[in-house]
Amino acid sequence: MKRLTIALILIACSAAATGQTITGAVKNGTTRKPAAGVDVILVKLTQGMDEVSKTKTNAQGEFTLKVPDPSANHMVRVRFQDVYYNAQIPPGVKTAQITVYNSAPTVPEIQLIDYSQVFETEGGLLKGIEVFNLRNISNPPVTQPAFSFYLPEGAEVRLGQAVSSGGMPVPVEATRLPEKNKYQIIYPLRPGSIRVEIVYTVPYSGSFKLEPKLPMPTGKFYAVMPRTMTFKPAGGAAFHADRWPMIEPTIDMNTNAVDSPAPGQSLAYEISGAGQIPDAPSAQQQPPQPQPGGTRQGPGGGLGTPNEKPNPISSGQFAFLGVMTIFLAAGAAFIFMQTPNAPVLAAAPSKGGGSLLDALKEEMFQLEADRVKGKVSAQEYESAKGALDKTLQRAMKHK
Repeated sequence: MKRLTIALILIACSAAATGQTITGAVKNGTTRKPAAGVDVILVKLTQGMDEVSKTKTNAQGEFTLKVPDPSANHMVRVRFQDVYYNAQIPPGVKTAQITVYNSAPTVPEIQLIDYSQVFETEGGLLKGIEVFNLRNISNPPVTQPAFSFYLPEGAEVRLGQAVSSGGMPVPVEATRLPEKNKYQIIYPLRPGSIRVEIVYTVPYSGSFKLEPKLPMPTGKFYAVMPRTMTFKPAGGAAFHADRWPMIEPTIDMNTNAVDSPAPGQSLAYEISGAGQIPDAPSAQQQPPQPQPGGTRQGPGGGLGTPNEKPNPISSGQFAFLGVMTIFLAAGAAFIFMQTPNAPVLAAAPSKGGGSLLDALKEEMFQLEADRVKGKVSAQEYESAKGALDKTLQRAMKHK
């Protein structure tokens, strides 16, 4: 009798666990009405992204998804007009509210607030970071599924990342288009602020000429490099000395800018010499600036927000990081999901071990961003980068 009672309890617990659900609603932010008949997918996030449940919204935009494994991290993915809108669902969360928007190939109300080209040298290479700060002010709000831009001749793209306001950084892949030096990322530019960052290298023999081509009118263009490198305008470009607002004010950079360049206006310039982004003052030289709640503010893996003053990272912390990357291949997908439940956009579902590789790429991108921002020394950067490179290579072999 006792065994029977235990068995019944176990069966009841099992039924309760397997019977858990996630409920929610999808709203069309363009029409401000419920999004009816939309595909809603529940994805289990392990070392890959496994679809475990699927349904459609009803006339009121509501949905219910079965959760086979309530202890796992999940993501609710909504497909609307060939754009995917995602919401992370940690264990214990049972609801999700997702806003989607009508999409258009081109949204004229998208503004390029500023566009920056940031450079430093790395051996026989010139390393560049293109930073696009965009804003979608469409009314009624509409999403643009992709973003196109230009890179210098000979650019070899290393990494890419995008982040929307209220979201988390997402690795993106820059795809070459038929037009010369033109690239595209599949990342929806939904209403609000968006930042796109592309890291690349070009062969370098001591000097390099650039003729930046704007993807759209911009409020300001920046050319940024270490003070040890020489900047020379070309073709009558009207540059003036300025401060780049995306780096800590204590770091002195050779920054030149053009305000509101007109369509067709020359932005040509030449850089020469060698140098790397200088390190930020150490913790002993400059006490860390406390943040509310003890956490860093900003989008996360990006280059940071204007006038941000992050806490310097000590050598001990980066030595620890170098060791921890050995375990990153096993735990990256889990760590990647330990963030607040916020909507994230993606244009296409990942396959296989996508979340693991994305986590590794994001970690590497953040390291690159920290280097540009002067938060790590050259020695700390090389140590951490070497460990990440090896981990990424092992992950690629098992993809």
